[in-house]
Amino acid sequence: MSDSGRKRISMQDIADACGVSRNTVSRALRNADGLSAATVKRVRKTAEDMGYIPDPELAKLMTRLRERDKREIRAEVAYVYLNPPDGDHLPHWSYVKPAADLLAQKGYRLTPYFLHEKLGMTPEKLTGILHARGVEGILLGAMRPEVRRVELPWDDFCGVALGRVLEWPVLPQVDADSYQAVRQCFQYLQSIGCTRIGAMINTGYDVQIRFSLRGGFLQESSRVMGGGGIPILDFDVPTWRERTLEEIKAWIAEHKLDGVIGFNQELMKLVNDGMDPRKVASVHQPVGVPQKIPGARPNLNALGEALAEQLIYAMQHGLRGSRNAYTLTLVESVFEVPS
Repeated sequence: MSDSGRKRISMQDIADACGVSRNTVSRALRNADGLSAATVKRVRKTAEDMGYIPDPELAKLMTRLRERDKREIRAEVAYVYLNPPDGDHLPHWSYVKPAADLLAQKGYRLTPYFLHEKLGMTPEKLTGILHARGVEGILLGAMRPEVRRVELPWDDFCGVALGRVLEWPVLPQVDADSYQAVRQCFQYLQSIGCTRIGAMINTGYDVQIRFSLRGGFLQESSRVMGGGGIPILDFDVPTWRERTLEEIKAWIAEHKLDGVIGFNQELMKLVNDGMDPRKVASVHQPVGVPQKIPGARPNLNALGEALAEQLIYAMQHGLRGSRNAYTLTLVESVFEVPS
C-alpha cells in the first residue's frame, strides 16, 4: 500500500495499544516529567512499532499553547557588564532592556551584575554569587576596548555577547550592522543629490568591528563614483585623538565634498559651524538623544530579540562553555530623517 493510502497512526491508537491515556502518550513522546522510565520506554517502543509519525504543525501549535500561559519566573539569568555604571544608568541598558523584556515573557528574570576587580567584584566573587543563585545563562554587555577577555568558569554557563570585541570566551555575538548602516547613509546622501561624499571613520573602532565601516563606504563609493578616490578621514591614527573642526573643514574643502558620513559628535561640529544638516548622515545615531541630523539608529527591539533568543536556545540545549567558532548575528539599523 502507498504512503497516501496507509492509515495514519494517532496518539489515541498508541494509547489504546498501551492501555494508557492519550495525555500519557503525549507526555511520553516529548519526554515530559512525571512518568516512569518504564512507561516512557513502552510508549515510545509501541509508537515506533506502529509507525507513528508526528504532525509537525500540530506539534508547533501545542508548543505555543503550552508556552502561552507560562508567565511565572522560572529562572534567573545574568547581565554581566564591565563598564562602570553612571549613577543609576546601566551601560548599554537601552540595548539590553528589550532582551530582558522578551526573557521575562519566557519566564526568565534578567539581573544586572557589575564585574570589575578594582571596584571589588572579582571573577571569583561573581562566580560564587551566580552559582548560589542558580544562574545558568549570561548575557555579556559590550566590552571596553581594552578588555577583550572575561575570566569566568564558562563550562558552568551558557552565554551570548553584545558587540564583537570579545576575544574569549568564544560566544555567539549580536551587534548592529555597521556595514549596512554606512551604506544606508551613503544611499540617503546620494538620493538628495550629493555627488561628492566623504566618510570620517574612527579607525580604532573600525578595527574592532572588522573594518565594517570602511568596507561599507568603499563598496558604495566604488559603485557610485567608480572608486573616485575620496580619501577617508581617519581618526585616532597613529595615536588616538579627535580631529579638530579646522582639520575636518580643510578635508571637505580639499575634496570638494557636498555630503559627509560620520558619527554624531563630529558631524554636529560641522552643523553648528553652519553646514546644512541635511547633507550629513550619522552612522549610528546615539540612543535616547533627540535626533537633529539624518542617520541610522540601532534597531533596539530586533537586537534585544536576537540576544534573548540565542541565550534561551543555548540554555534549552545545554550549550555551555566556549564554542568552537564565533557566530555573529548582525541586525540592520533603521534610517531616520528628522522632520
